[in-house]
Amino acid sequence: MKRNSDASEKPSPRKATQKPQGKSTHLPPFVIADGSLVIEGPDFSRGYQVDPGSRRPHKYKKAGDQRDILRVEVLNTRPGKDPKNVIQGLEGGKWQILIWLEEKLPNKNDYEPVLPAYPNEPQIIIKGNPPEIEIDKQLMACQPTNIPRRPCKYEIPPYSPGAHFRIGKIEAVRGNAQGPSFLLYDDRDAVRVAFYDEPPH
Repeated sequence: MKRNSDASEKPSPRKATQKPQGKSTHLPPFVIADGSLVIEGPDFSRGYQVDPGSRRPHKYKKAGDQRDILRVEVLNTRPGKDPKNVIQGLEGGKWQILIWLEEKLPNKNDYEPVLPAYPNEPQIIIKGNPPEIEIDKQLMACQPTNIPRRPCKYEIPPYSPGAHFRIGKIEAVRGNAQGPSFLLYDDRDAVRVAFYDEPPH
């Protein structure tokens, strides 16, 4: 499912001051789209490591990049649906965004967690300063995009292409403090999650 366009990354109508002014710095450095799960982000080709003892053994880091995650937006991309625009202020830096995935059951409209035996273990963790992804599956090679701040698109077997997974839960954590969290359970939704390294404008 191709979602490279930034056209869906629109601010809430109630927050007109957040509207980007055409500068590439206003584009989020990370985006995750569900359905057939896809990640858009930096070029991690020189920052890949494997930790066999972790439930998220694949580690990708953009060394030397000091961008941090300051807000998260969740947008509903289903045609005909009102867009959701959930903005979380993540001041102070060093936040981690935890993401749990759910898989569509065969011949059903129901979903279940990817790892039901480990409900507290997220499949993806995104960090800032430097940008970093921990994930349970290895990313495929970078597919170039035309988006300056997200030069690479990554598919993630078996989550993409062609499979149907969705983001079931997102939570923000800094150290031992649990931050804001939000849940997505409506299987009619197709969502796009954007991670920004700047506050709203």
